[in-house]
Amino acid sequence: MAEEKQIAKGVPPEFHELYCPDPQLKENLIAELTRLDDSYSNRLRDLDRNCDRQACPGGWNDHDSAVFEHILEQYPADLPDRRVLCFDRLKRTFPHKTLGQLMSYETWYQNNRFHKDRRKKVPRGLGEGEMELAAQSRHRDLPSPAGARWTPVEQGRSTAAEIQVRSAPSEGSQLHIQGCGTSVFKKGTLVYLQVEQWRKEKENERLQVSEMEAQRKLALKVVQQRQAAKEEYRRELARQRLAAYYEERLRFQKESEEALQRRVDDARKMSKDRSKHDKERVRYRTELFYANQKERRERMLKLREEEKARQHRLDQLRKQVQENLDHPPDRIHQDTVASQARKEASSEGLALKALHELRTVLDAEVHRDPRVRLEQQLREAGLLNSDYARHVLSQMHAPREPRKDTVSSLFLQDLEN
Repeated sequence: MAEEKQIAKGVPPEFHELYCPDPQLKENLIAELTRLDDSYSNRLRDLDRNCDRQACPGGWNDHDSAVFEHILEQYPADLPDRRVLCFDRLKRTFPHKTLGQLMSYETWYQNNRFHKDRRKKVPRGLGEGEMELAAQSRHRDLPSPAGARWTPVEQGRSTAAEIQVRSAPSEGSQLHIQGCGTSVFKKGTLVYLQVEQWRKEKENERLQVSEMEAQRKLALKVVQQRQAAKEEYRRELARQRLAAYYEERLRFQKESEEALQRRVDDARKMSKDRSKHDKERVRYRTELFYANQKERRERMLKLREEEKARQHRLDQLRKQVQENLDHPPDRIHQDTVASQARKEASSEGLALKALHELRTVLDAEVHRDPRVRLEQQLREAGLLNSDYARHVLSQMHAPREPRKDTVSSLFLQDLEN
């Protein structure tokens, strides 16, 4: 669009004001320029119409579009499996987009890029066509002033002031043109034929370019179809693998459920058998418990009857040996014979009892202690105060442990201090 604005549409009015000795040649050149401009304008309209028919998919902002374009440019066209790798990367980059959205945006992006390239080439082709038309309009036998008037076409349509300065005839050039008028008109016809031939060549060239574009579109369509077929084949393989995986998973799940059901049935059967066995065991234990209780009750009844019979016999025996004596009432307050004897014995013992009760050992027990005998022997030998006597006596132990009440707490405190 920028290049289209730089080159104005139509034939500028400066060309109508240019001086040319052959009016027919001037009209032919202006008509050819008009036809050339119309053909390129029609081409631009066709490109815009085709672009308008392909609307941009929604949901793509500028950042996503820039990232999408950058990812496509990272994978060259001659890379094997380019489309697969590219779409794998796109699906990872845009997880919120479906595969159909990515494919539709890719198609629109390629068409839009082609449209921009063609729009850049159309104004460039228009300028090149005008340059060639200007070159065909110049003839080596035309007068230099007439040739000089068409130099603005070759230079890309200069400003009106420059065209008027270059095209303003002087007095000497007018006389020269009047003298050479006939030759100029004849050679103008030759220029017209050359321009017609050039137009036909340009038309053929445009047809060849259109045919090349159609072939390129067809080749691109074939490549896209081949890539789509390859993608469809890959997706079909993926679907088959997924189907096989899910089938295997369902089979494994079914086998697991069957195994679980078998274990549940076995557990139920085992539980039923165990419950039956437990019921039989409870019934047997219940019967045994009641039998034991019955036997215990019978045994207790038997023991009671025996006890009653024994008590009855004892009562009979008591009645047989019972004395029939009278019980005087004053006998209750008198001492018994045994208590009277105890009192007499205690009164006789108190007269012979010592004032304090002695708690000691006898001399026989003292002489039975080996320590006492060893001490007597050491004293008789004169070794009682020697180290040997002290060592031997310290190694001797009492024949029995002393009573706790005979241990001196004071002596232990002295040892501790």
